[in-house]
Amino acid sequence: MSASDEPTTVPTADVNTIPASGDEHEDATSDVPEVARVLDLRPPPEVDPAYRATVRDLAERLRQLQRPINVLSPLRWPKAVEEGFFAAGATRQPEVTRETYAPLPYDPTALTRALEDLHGDIRNRLGRFNPVGQLMAQRCLEWRETVAMLTARGTPDFSRSAGLLYGRTSDAFHVAGPTTADLGVDLAARLERIEGSGLLPADEKTMDATEGAAWLQERLDRVFDEDRVRVEVSDAIVAEAIAGSDRIRLRADARFSERALRILEVHEAYVHVATTLNGRRQSTLTFLDKGPPSTTISQEGLAVLVEVTAFTSHPTRLRRINDRVEAIHKVEDGATFLDVYRWFLTERGHEPPAAYADTTRVFRGSLPEAGPFPKDLAYARGFVQTYNFFRVAVARGRVFRIGLLFTGKTALERIDLLFEAFDEGLLDPPRYLPPHFADLSGLASWLAYSGFLNQLDLDRIEDDYVRLL
Repeated sequence: MSASDEPTTVPTADVNTIPASGDEHEDATSDVPEVARVLDLRPPPEVDPAYRATVRDLAERLRQLQRPINVLSPLRWPKAVEEGFFAAGATRQPEVTRETYAPLPYDPTALTRALEDLHGDIRNRLGRFNPVGQLMAQRCLEWRETVAMLTARGTPDFSRSAGLLYGRTSDAFHVAGPTTADLGVDLAARLERIEGSGLLPADEKTMDATEGAAWLQERLDRVFDEDRVRVEVSDAIVAEAIAGSDRIRLRADARFSERALRILEVHEAYVHVATTLNGRRQSTLTFLDKGPPSTTISQEGLAVLVEVTAFTSHPTRLRRINDRVEAIHKVEDGATFLDVYRWFLTERGHEPPAAYADTTRVFRGSLPEAGPFPKDLAYARGFVQTYNFFRVAVARGRVFRIGLLFTGKTALERIDLLFEAFDEGLLDPPRYLPPHFADLSGLASWLAYSGFLNQLDLDRIEDDYVRLL
């Protein structure tokens, strides 16, 4: 559930071009996580009832104001745009103007004013230095900027606003360090070598939608024991699978590999669905069931990291994610819709429908010649940031703070404020966690070694070891 505010389409290219997994991790979902192992739980302090009531009142106001704001659905291009593009032989830019986008289902001016009023009330009632007040005030401002971005759909201002919210490929990971674009270049070369080896097993779609739904439902029921997460078969969706806040739908005429279903299980259910449900269960900070763009970056990065640590991800899937990073970089450098579409065709070997779909992801909300919508940077950028947080948490002996990322729709850069809220007794621990996070000892051991491994010169090691291969 990538934007945290609406159902997420899981494209065919992402979930059904991946080799099937084996049974070596079959036991990964056998137990409900013991949350006390993941968070350093202590008896919650006594919270002044008047203080808790004030915080909850403000939190509820924020939850109500953010409720109508959907990010992705207002950015979609109508089917008629695709039909017109291919009817013209895919030789002209898609016919997209500001009028292509439907009006927002709320008054953006009134909503912006209400968010600003709430921001002022938070400052007035909690002060400028209260951690929970800072957390809510920052969210008010980010939702205000999100509404401004959505209001600018179909104009050059849209891409500029989106870049401020989701980042750009030129953003560095640390001072004088590599950028997201550098990561894309490095990953592209490594993943192409892996795929070019010819050793990756073929994907086998062994289950129809009914069988796949039963397989997935049985696994989810082991973890989501207090909230029902439904797996449904539907003939009303176009994509092969769609994940929402508390259900996953499979298209009735589709077939699925086990790995495709495992990705839905791990990425969608154990992160996106779990953080939504954990947010809904918050007794005081009720707004955590939904988040603005900054939480998308952390949530998508966390979901990819959980995939990797569960041995569910695959080089082909990572390459498709990385392709979008490269595409966004090209658009930032001036490429148009047609340029990127042809790049997907010729350089990435896409069929025309898949090339159109992936290019549309880069330009949705914008215009064919007016800059990108960089939301898809969240997967790679968020993964690196979340991994680094995990690694530093282990190095500093704070491994238990990792669980805070699952308490709702959270942003990594606000984790300090969340910990203070937890320490005050205002933040409830997460009920649902990825099963392999139930005991963090294995993850912590791996991360402890990774700190040293990152110091090694990979090029020099490759020179030393190449004769062994």
